[in-house]
Amino acid sequence: MTGWATTQNNLGNALQNQAARTEGAAGTDLLAEAVTACRGALTVRTRQDHPVDWAITQGNLAICELARADRNATADPLPHLRAALEHVEAALTVYDPEHMSYDHTKATTLRDQIKARLAEV
Repeated sequence: MTGWATTQNNLGNALQNQAARTEGAAGTDLLAEAVTACRGALTVRTRQDHPVDWAITQGNLAICELARADRNATADPLPHLRAALEHVEAALTVYDPEHMSYDHTKATTLRDQIKARLAEV
């Protein structure tokens, strides 16, 4: 079952990357599919059973939600920015700055970018 969750997480990443290269409604739809795939992964990648994998998927969800906020078709980016912040902050509950410094720094940078965007809205 963890293989399926990894595949769902990777599918979310692939869909997000494809959405970045796809304009209009099709790109927006791809981001929605990416979020769905990542949420599916979280049904197996729970914080309790797989905390690092859970945090990785939370980070991927943050990236997807941030991308959704940036889409021209998004009338109100605020819900997506808030969701992105929630996901990255969840990931940061797992990423230890001493033992997982790369992941912690990456997530902290993403959190700061999201907070800056929220301040602009």
